[in-house]
Amino acid sequence: PVAGDSVTVSFKGMTIDGFVFDETAKDAPFTFMTGTGMVLPGWDEAMPFLQEESVSRLLIPSDLAYGARGYRDIPGYTSLVFDIEIVRIKKNP
Repeated sequence: PVAGDSVTVSFKGMTIDGFVFDETAKDAPFTFMTGTGMVLPGWDEAMPFLQEESVSRLLIPSDLAYGARGYRDIPGYTSLVFDIEIVRIKKNP
């Protein structure tokens, strides 16, 4: 997918020590538009390297995740791990 494409994924987000902070339900994947800031910068950087139906593990350094500010239960400067499956890619015309 390239910037502007709609991507539907199933994922599990964890800290390096295995704390699961977010996860899609099996029957409720997450859809977003790439390259628009709807997701973490690390996700936007990784998307062009993935294909529909691919399964990947993304290791995202803190500066491409939530940086110094952190988010909810995630402290600042925390690197993240995402197990992600690309369910569907809808190309932007």
